[in-house]
Amino acid sequence: MSSAKAEVLERMEQIGEVTEQQYHAIVDEVADRYADIHTIGTAKARQFSRELKRRYKEMREAAQQAAAEAKQELEIEDEIERATR
Repeated sequence: MSSAKAEVLERMEQIGEVTEQQYHAIVDEVADRYADIHTIGTAKARQFSRELKRRYKEMREAAQQAAAEAKQELEIEDEIERATR
């Protein structure tokens, strides 16, 4: 389920600031898709969904941290590009 968690984080990063309600909708969507596509079963998908929903604040912080790191990497790449012109 770590790939599902990564997908949730990626979606959060794409959206930016995510409310708890938006986060729950993302988790439900990903869990439902994994239940169907990856044949993990409905019970396991529900368990995954419940656990991630409880971890909203932690996941929000992880998404914000990842977005900040990505921004910093882009800034470094821009600096390198400007320096090599």
